[in-house]
Amino acid sequence: MKFSMKKLTTRGILGLLALSFVVSSGFALFLFQQSLPTLTISNPAGLSSLCASPLIAGTTANNGTAGGHESFTTAYSCTSPIASPYAPTAIAQGVLSVVTAASYIPTFIIDTSASTATVTSVAVQLNTQSIQSGASWCISGNPSFVLTSGTAQALATNYTCQNGTATNPTNVMWYTVTVVASTFGTVNVASFSITWKSQ
Repeated sequence: MKFSMKKLTTRGILGLLALSFVVSSGFALFLFQQSLPTLTISNPAGLSSLCASPLIAGTTANNGTAGGHESFTTAYSCTSPIASPYAPTAIAQGVLSVVTAASYIPTFIIDTSASTATVTSVAVQLNTQSIQSGASWCISGNPSFVLTSGTAQALATNYTCQNGTATNPTNVMWYTVTVVASTFGTVNVASFSITWKSQ
């Protein structure tokens, strides 16, 4: 079969090139096979759950009003009651510990549709504290993280907070959920769970 390159259209030339690539690549898939020895790497889970549902309990406080809005904060840890200001009083009450410093993705859905009050915002936060002799030791500088569902949050294995000029490592984490409403009525947050994944 004879053909002239002058008679080939641009589409025809591209078609021939594509065909040649398909044919030639079909013979270049397999190169060789390598067998590697067993490899064991210590890679502990990045986060350890310290309590399982339904052991997480919450205590709600009214944070007052500002600009026609009312704010309610609920603290969640492994057991109740939770001491003011929304901090567990024992290390065993912490909801998780960070084994490996990395970024982790929390996933959760907050449902306030059963509220009769008009809910204007809901925030989920992960808090830290240093518990010493059964009491909250730190009074300032406590690291906290506002969580966004589906967005990675960098977490370290430990943090520090202050009591006066002294610092101490934190040893407990717990959640708070803050709901802000612009009208009077029932504020309802349906039960929910937070799923953590590695980034």
